[in-house]
Amino acid sequence: MAYTDAELADFIASVEQRGSYYITNEPKFVNFFDDVKKYLTGNLKNIPTTPANSYYGWYFSHLVEMLDIPSEWGAKNELVFNLLTQSGIWQDLSYTFWYWIERVGNEHPKEGVLGFLWTKLISSGLKEADLFKDFAYRSYYQLLNDKNKPTPQGEFILQKIAENEKMVIKAFCDYQYSVEYLVRLLIHNRPEVAENNAKEFFKVSYLNQGGVIDTFLTKDAKKYEKEAYVIISKKTDPKEKIDGFELLDKHFPKKYDEERLKILYEYLDWYTNEVNNSKSSYFYESYQNIYNKKGEYVDYMPMSAFIIDKLLETDFKNFKPYLDKFVVETSRFNEQIVKVVEKNLKQDSIPLLFTMLKADGKKNNRNFFKTAFEAIQKHDFTAFEDTLWELAKGKNKGVRELVAVTLSKQKDKAIPNAEKMLLEGKNADTRQSGALILSLIGNEKTKKILMKALNAEKSDDARDLMLTNLADKLYKKAGEKEVAEMVAFAKERGKLDKQAEKWIDETKLPALHFQSGKKLDLDTVRFLLYRMGRAKEMKSDIEAKVVLNLVDRSKSGTFAKEIFNLYLGNGADSKQKYCLALAGLLGDDDVVQTLRSTVQRWAENTLKWFQDNQGNWQQSGEGARLKMAEYAVGALALIGSNKALRAVEFFSRKYRSKNKNIGEAAKNALKTAAEELGISPYELADSIIPDFGFDGLFKSFDIKGAEYRAFIDNDFKLAYFDENNKKLKSPPKGTPEELKTEFKEIAKEVRDIVRSQSDRLEQYMVIGRRWTKENWERFFLGNPIMFVYAIKLIWGEFDKNGKLINAFYCSEDTTLLNLEDEEISIDEENMVGMLHPLHISEQERRQWKDKFYELGIEAIFDQMSRAVHLITDADKNLLINSNFSGRKVDARAAVGYFEKLGWQRGSVVDGGMVSAYRKSFEEAGVDAIIEVDGIFMGYYDYDDAHIGRLFFVKTGSVQFGSYTYDEPSDDKDKRLIPFKDVSDIIYSEIIGDLEKIAPKPEEEQKEQA
Repeated sequence: MAYTDAELADFIASVEQRGSYYITNEPKFVNFFDDVKKYLTGNLKNIPTTPANSYYGWYFSHLVEMLDIPSEWGAKNELVFNLLTQSGIWQDLSYTFWYWIERVGNEHPKEGVLGFLWTKLISSGLKEADLFKDFAYRSYYQLLNDKNKPTPQGEFILQKIAENEKMVIKAFCDYQYSVEYLVRLLIHNRPEVAENNAKEFFKVSYLNQGGVIDTFLTKDAKKYEKEAYVIISKKTDPKEKIDGFELLDKHFPKKYDEERLKILYEYLDWYTNEVNNSKSSYFYESYQNIYNKKGEYVDYMPMSAFIIDKLLETDFKNFKPYLDKFVVETSRFNEQIVKVVEKNLKQDSIPLLFTMLKADGKKNNRNFFKTAFEAIQKHDFTAFEDTLWELAKGKNKGVRELVAVTLSKQKDKAIPNAEKMLLEGKNADTRQSGALILSLIGNEKTKKILMKALNAEKSDDARDLMLTNLADKLYKKAGEKEVAEMVAFAKERGKLDKQAEKWIDETKLPALHFQSGKKLDLDTVRFLLYRMGRAKEMKSDIEAKVVLNLVDRSKSGTFAKEIFNLYLGNGADSKQKYCLALAGLLGDDDVVQTLRSTVQRWAENTLKWFQDNQGNWQQSGEGARLKMAEYAVGALALIGSNKALRAVEFFSRKYRSKNKNIGEAAKNALKTAAEELGISPYELADSIIPDFGFDGLFKSFDIKGAEYRAFIDNDFKLAYFDENNKKLKSPPKGTPEELKTEFKEIAKEVRDIVRSQSDRLEQYMVIGRRWTKENWERFFLGNPIMFVYAIKLIWGEFDKNGKLINAFYCSEDTTLLNLEDEEISIDEENMVGMLHPLHISEQERRQWKDKFYELGIEAIFDQMSRAVHLITDADKNLLINSNFSGRKVDARAAVGYFEKLGWQRGSVVDGGMVSAYRKSFEEAGVDAIIEVDGIFMGYYDYDDAHIGRLFFVKTGSVQFGSYTYDEPSDDKDKRLIPFKDVSDIIYSEIIGDLEKIAPKPEEEQKEQA
């Protein structure tokens, strides 16, 4: 019996998704894929074989999911199994296979899944010794559960040991990481086998706190002490040797102290030799796990810092002279060394810390120096001030900046030396340090010194530091005269001798004009470009801002567009992103559409470019420009028009999950714009919805003496009334072309706005946004677009305590009516917001649904029909909810659901695995986090993933990133919010999302029903 085409649909979709590149570019892959489909549907007799040297297994991972448990095994399974065991498939797919066996074996422990398939694998021609090796490599961690009882896989291995002990043990010993797990299985279940093979296990032991030797010593320390000591003492790797003696100290406290201390000193000697002889700026050092007295893991630190900390605590008298010599002779340190030295020595650490600061600047990173200066500032460093001033003149910019911060805290005492450095320094680095110290002190005396040096300073870096402190004083009331002086000084310093970029010819740029009408001369334009080139972020430079404030923005759009086009045409290098900023600062609405399409092109093409180049990631070319898309969003915000800000608001939601850095950039840009206007981001989002020059809900116009009114109908389309209130779908005959064009532009912009509003309003309902009566009436009853939303939603009037006073809808004549169609009026003191189903009873929800059905109103989103989930009394005191733990989901579908529902991916950890998803409610100060297992960054290694624990934390308190493990591990974490303190609506929405993403298994639903 073969598969039907319909039964293969999921398999085909999986291969097409995983192998999209090969399907497009490699005929051999396509031919093999076609043969597989024919074989599975019974249209090909012989088992397809993969082409030579091909590695197609991963692309066909879904085959594993098509297998059934032994009691349901049939002919179709045989077809799949025959494919799986082909060499070109098996070698890439065995990991997925063993993972499937673990999961299915645990779900069906009585089925004997592993034993059944093991026999079939051997029958297919695979050697049992190779299977043991593969199992030991892939599935060693599957042998015991958390109670040290054997899993079904563990039971199978115990059975195989009884049959062929030597083969099993050799397979595990060949892969040292797996030995520990086998030993644990045997110690708890077959101790005589563990004891008989102890010598063999000890030979390959990988030393760590939970390793083989530790397991044996825990079982019988006295019995295995001698053998453990011999093996440990013969270790040559410094890290392994130290780990070994730490183990001995754990089981035999102080007995091996003399040797243990000797090894610790030897490691530090080794460390000094290694870092001194290394020419690289990167040095890898092993890390040591730190455990508390209960044996629980609490932290980790580099081995060198761990040893210094330990020796300062346990061998201070002998170690302190050694440490003095160590810091002199060693050329590289890590920040943890600084911390343990300061922690143990307090004030006495100062001489050592200053010695460390003299270490090789090329080998030590900024974090080391930053940590050192933070440690120094905790204590009195007066005796070493001369050393600090010398460091302030050094070549390492990062160190100079840290020294400047430290010295500036001395206030007036530091001014004479800093002044001398600024005015008499022979190199730019020294003058820059002097300028930074004076700028950080920032009093009237330092400002006079900075002013004296400003226009003579040729170093832009030093001069920019001065400007940061002097800008308000210099340019607060600057006009064209002051601009001319700035340009003249820049010319004297030689800053205008050449074009800002080879591809920018100022003589060919469109003209810029001052607000006075005067044209900017070429030197002033070049000055503007030169100073904007100094801007490190998407904003104006200090001196460029003076010019920009005087430019006539109504005439600058063509200049901005030309700069932007030149920038795009010459590679759009991130080093020249000031051109993007300038396009924003001088651009108009004509530039908005170009910038908007550029953001989308850079964002959307990145994944395609990455796939087309087979993962060869480079930040170049049109395809890999995510960061540039962020900059372009910033440029849009700088334009500042309503059209530009609407585009930014659109990107803040479009990229809230996928390409979320762009979304964050957009959100931050809106926050900045709102702060400039003194309003909230929500009020800003309201204010940028245009009214198109309508008088209320209509725009009147006259055609040949007849009056017409344009309006936006209930389908968000532009329509027209004649004098008899007859509705027209298009402008009346005789409408001037200019007016037709205006209507077309309005219709186009309405479509653009509507694309974003439904999601935004639904979010407002969830977070409980409220408007004052005045603001609500102006925004929803007075705006031609938002009025359509007003009549398609159910509203609530709330008092100052948030209590619902009235539920109502808005009729097409703007009358506000309750459920009984009685007119209501809103109290001036009350607020208006969208009604959430949790605000009213279940009966009222049904009545409101019936009301909208009778009126023929089509809701813009699921308002009254959405599921509600009330927190149970049993769950109110929970900090972590495990109700969803273990629920199985399709990985691809889950990712799509998460993104669609506004969840953001959490940290990407080992193997590219995504640790969790989160949904933020900043307004409420809450982040919801759901753990996941089996979802991978950029691809889906298994078709099934699993949902984990749910918890709520304070917004932003949990950090996410690459290899960032910051999620709460247990309910003792102070960042966790009790479920009872989460708003009922947010709780309901989160549970509703998760029930969509990971619904209960059908069996469980039937039981509960």
